[in-house]
Amino acid sequence: MRHLNRETTLFMLSDDPEDYVELHLISPAEQQWVRELIGQFQNVIDEARRITVNLAKAKSKKKRAELKKQGDKLGEDAERLLDYQLHLVAALCVDPELDFNYWKSGSGFMGQMASTLIGHVLRSSREAAVTRIRDARFFRGNESG
Repeated sequence: MRHLNRETTLFMLSDDPEDYVELHLISPAEQQWVRELIGQFQNVIDEARRITVNLAKAKSKKKRAELKKQGDKLGEDAERLLDYQLHLVAALCVDPELDFNYWKSGSGFMGQMASTLIGHVLRSSREAAVTRIRDARFFRGNESG
């Protein structure tokens, strides 16, 4: 992510005004890519739930073994997608110390925090874009009058 406009947003981790993460805002094209990544992750989670339910219902050893194999593949997919999310969060963070290894080590609360931060960036980026459009329209309206 290039962060051309260098706009940032703060995500407050607690009520303490010093306890925050500063994040870069992203472009509409990057927002679309992030939404697709989130969709892929959600699909893996939904499929894992389906396999878990079917595994509990499975009667034969063959069927259970097949479902376990599918579950193992999904686990690999989930790990890969979580790594993508953690790389994304690291790229969004202004503080270079909040890199992939920081998030991967669990210091950043792993997946749930990554999803929360990504959601915050998506909302803040969308709000910033709407504000810029509104300001531009206002400016153009005042310019012609």
